[in-house]
Amino acid sequence: MKFLAILKDSFREAIDAKILYVMIGLSLLVILFLGSISYRPVPVEEEVRQKMAQLTNRARQRAMEVARLQGSSVDVEPPRIDVRSFRQTDGAADKPWTGRYEFQLVFVFDKASDLALLREHDKQLPPDRQLNPEQIGSLVTGAVRVLDPRQTRAVETPAASDRELVFTVTTAPRPMDVESWPHQPALFFGLLPLPSPFWWPRSAQVDFIMSGIVNRMGAGIAMLVSTIITAFFIPNMLRKGTIDLLLVKPVHRSTLLLYKYVGGLTFMFLNTVVIVVGIWFVIGLRSGLWVNGFLLSVLVLTFEFAIYYAFSTVCAVLTRGPIVAILLTSVLWLVIFAVGGLYQQVEMQRKFGNPEDSWPSWLVSGIDTAHYVLPRIRDLDMLNEKLVLDSLPSLGADTEDHATVRKVFESYKWGETLTVSFLFIAVMLGVSCWYFATRDY
Repeated sequence: MKFLAILKDSFREAIDAKILYVMIGLSLLVILFLGSISYRPVPVEEEVRQKMAQLTNRARQRAMEVARLQGSSVDVEPPRIDVRSFRQTDGAADKPWTGRYEFQLVFVFDKASDLALLREHDKQLPPDRQLNPEQIGSLVTGAVRVLDPRQTRAVETPAASDRELVFTVTTAPRPMDVESWPHQPALFFGLLPLPSPFWWPRSAQVDFIMSGIVNRMGAGIAMLVSTIITAFFIPNMLRKGTIDLLLVKPVHRSTLLLYKYVGGLTFMFLNTVVIVVGIWFVIGLRSGLWVNGFLLSVLVLTFEFAIYYAFSTVCAVLTRGPIVAILLTSVLWLVIFAVGGLYQQVEMQRKFGNPEDSWPSWLVSGIDTAHYVLPRIRDLDMLNEKLVLDSLPSLGADTEDHATVRKVFESYKWGETLTVSFLFIAVMLGVSCWYFATRDY
């Protein structure tokens, strides 16, 4: 009952300042925004047309650069690459990764003489540099990575114009499933489709949202905001009049302070439950991927906040000033962020090289020492990302990229990370309780 009374007092402070309502409201807006994202499998035709248009643009830009450097006009303009008569010959229309396809790849020159000049020029080149059917197949599969080179064939066919070079291409996607296939995300329930740089596999998009946006950027912002909000709880308790009323009650001072600390954690925990469970539900509903490992972010993020709040508590007890607690905790946030990022870089170089080739030995030793003694916020982020990764179907595959990612994760251990972080919290709260218990109010 004592704890509930102090917890109620902490919530009263937040509610009176409308902070709780604002936090829940912002969380619901984020959930609604992420729930508005739809994921559409990209048709092969769109992939082919988009990649061929990019090749045309790059070729023309390169020609303009050469002309500018030479101070003259280009003798032969690069051809425009058109995709015509595209059709699906096999497979389900709504499952593009199961189909077979046929289309014409047409090189359209500005003048017939340009095409004739190209043919003459090709005769002087080795076969692997000529514009022949074999190279056209390589061009298509090199640009459109979802297509299988082993199933792609190109045949030169008669053209309707003397300015055109036509190849008929038959192809099929690489062996893959729906989660490996690129999907086009669209915001606001399909009203704003995103361009091709965002056409990733659906699992990769969900991983980016949960690990990159929520657990990294969103969590960092939430830590700072929550630190500011809760930094007033303990100084308000230590105000003259309030502290006098509390100290006459039959509650030990250390118990009183710890109850207040847990009250602040509960405030953060409930807000985290709302946003994490809400995001898990709407993304699962919209994408079909129920990433259960993401739900453990509630505990991980609350524990990360417990680290900052323990430091904020000792600052508040020592100075009785919320502004000082906010500033010093923000400094700690920056230090931990910097040390965690530097340690990650050092560890990556240890896995794939020698860090002392790029970093002075004294700096590597300093980073290791700082990482050893400071709480492991960055390590918790990485372990949290691994929980999400392990819950996604395709991202856990044994590919070369995923093997590299998992090798990086080997540097982070739950036992070591939690032990060091718990010790930091214990030291901070121990100092807080000792000072609060011995000070004369």
